[in-house]
Amino acid sequence: CAARRSATLSSMVVTPSSRAGRTWLWRSIIVGTGPQVQHGREGSAAPRAPSAAECAVALRAAATPANVLLTYAELEELLGQSLARADAPDALLVACGMAQILDDYVTRDVLSLARVAEVAPRRLASVVLAARKVLLLLRDRAPAERRARALRRRHADVVRACATALAGNGVLPGPAPRTSLAAVRERVQRLPNCFCSFDQHPDDCAALAARVAKRLPDRTAPLAVLGIRTSGSYLAPIVAAHLRAAGYTSVGETTHRPARRLLREDAARLRAARTVLIVDDPPRTGNAYVRTAEALEHLGVPGSAQILLVPLLGEGLPDALAGRDAVTLPSHEWAIRTRVRDGESRRGHVRARSEDGRELLRGVGFGYFGRRAETIAERLPEFLPRVTGLEEGLLRREWLEDESRVGRANERLAQFVAVYLRARAERLGVTHDPTPALSGDDVAWERLGALLGGCFGRMRLLVRPFARNVARALCAPASPTVPDGHMRVESFFDLGERGLRKVSFEESTNVTSGRAAFCFDPAFDAAGVVADAEIENVADGTFADDVRRACTDALGAISDERWLLYQLVHHGIARYVGRGSLERLLAVERATSRAVQRYFAPLIGVHTGDGALCAVDIDDVLETRLLDAPAIGPDGAIALAGLARRHRVVLASGRSLPELAERCRAWGLAGGTAAYGAVVFDARSGTSRS
Repeated sequence: CAARRSATLSSMVVTPSSRAGRTWLWRSIIVGTGPQVQHGREGSAAPRAPSAAECAVALRAAATPANVLLTYAELEELLGQSLARADAPDALLVACGMAQILDDYVTRDVLSLARVAEVAPRRLASVVLAARKVLLLLRDRAPAERRARALRRRHADVVRACATALAGNGVLPGPAPRTSLAAVRERVQRLPNCFCSFDQHPDDCAALAARVAKRLPDRTAPLAVLGIRTSGSYLAPIVAAHLRAAGYTSVGETTHRPARRLLREDAARLRAARTVLIVDDPPRTGNAYVRTAEALEHLGVPGSAQILLVPLLGEGLPDALAGRDAVTLPSHEWAIRTRVRDGESRRGHVRARSEDGRELLRGVGFGYFGRRAETIAERLPEFLPRVTGLEEGLLRREWLEDESRVGRANERLAQFVAVYLRARAERLGVTHDPTPALSGDDVAWERLGALLGGCFGRMRLLVRPFARNVARALCAPASPTVPDGHMRVESFFDLGERGLRKVSFEESTNVTSGRAAFCFDPAFDAAGVVADAEIENVADGTFADDVRRACTDALGAISDERWLLYQLVHHGIARYVGRGSLERLLAVERATSRAVQRYFAPLIGVHTGDGALCAVDIDDVLETRLLDAPAIGPDGAIALAGLARRHRVVLASGRSLPELAERCRAWGLAGGTAAYGAVVFDARSGTSRS
């Protein structure tokens, strides 16, 4: 940076506070070229070179990836860049991401035997656990495992040094240790809710540490900070660093993922501590805290030697944590609340309107997790609201009045969605799809694998590996693209002559409430807006076909199966989010039924013959509930197609008239009776009679 600055920036003058100035500046620094820009009053002739702080801002902007699902190898490169520019916040975030990968790797299960033991009969479960213990002992002696553990110990020193520097009590370390272990280098980090999906800040960790210091006056007593992964991989080192800065002479830190084993060296460190501090992101149910506390008790650390460090969203501790010793930080005392007033303690990011009413202040996350929103805005300016600034995880963008929100999903919206997704594919494309290396409910291919495997009933565990392989293949994109992940109709605004705009782009790709799933195929985002429009009942009759047609022209062919299954995954997400609401669940059911009806419609065809009438029931005859919703299957579609060639098929059902009409229109049937025979529907004329 110093060499570039002295060689190419000595005569450049810019306005670093403007977005255009920052963009030009970082391009000039990285590329080494750029036009000269004059600044100041007319006639001023004294060009000014950018300061070191301005160069650091520009370099951070240049180094911010739009995709934050990075492999260990990519994080190694990013850590080197952060250390080179002395960027302590980013260096710590990247180092903690690498530590999380290493911790999950060295504590991984063998052949998923722990999960097998959970569903096996009691006698068989004991045999499975004994076999697991033997296999883990054998694996731990392998040379690759020993190298991974040695790397973990060396990297822990890097994390501690970065956390100490961030706490203002040290300097950043030198180059971090690298590894040639392919099994580690190819693993992808899990994103932390604390700094990605919530607006927690390192200052909040300092506040928790200060409250602990008031509770524990003995600075010589050994302490251990246990972070619950994934957020704990980031929070525990920061809390420990602030405790050391407060004068505690013996503070260790480690992490634990519930249901995973603790390594022998970590268990010994926890047993040796007088007090173990357990930290995680804001709890919903508190179960992760409880399971971690119980694991400590199993190690021999009593509950009296445990203190929970709990950042809160809401009124107080969850019921599961009642009676446990806890140090809390209410949401109104978070650092971000000193900068923006948000009356709601929602899960997710803060949001508030500016005093003049022209801008929206929106939390987007800390460090490079938050700056990705500005990177995306820089690359898609014609599709998004104007972004005016980003500072300490708080994004400022223009306010869009609610009256301009799109109300109906029509062909105009379908065309915009296709153009928007094509622009994302062109400007936010990545070299490889990271999702096959991930697992969990936040990954689309795993949700899809569970959906396919569930159709095999009691054999679903046996076919699980095959269903997962099929799901990975179906979700493999030709051109992987950073996903939007929030393609809901309410996220689109119609600004008249300015065209449509997409909001919620600033949302983190990580999800704290199951509202989305990672998939780097743009077609998955397209299916998402169709699924949402039909669940909310705001779609025009041809909207699904319009979106698919437009996206096929813009992105390439989308197979019938992929299009259907992507919609079903979105329906499953909506079902999870809407659990507890009968109205919501029924809306999801109808959307699922419509998607399957469209898929089988070409097979059944449209028949206009004058054969004899033949009545067929719907539920448990033509349709089943293999998909958690009434939906026709291959057998029902083939039987209906054969029957309709010689007869005028009518449906006899207890279902409502609108549901009957949907099926008749989709399958080209003559009509039927609904509401247990209370109403007759003629599909050809579109009329009904009570």
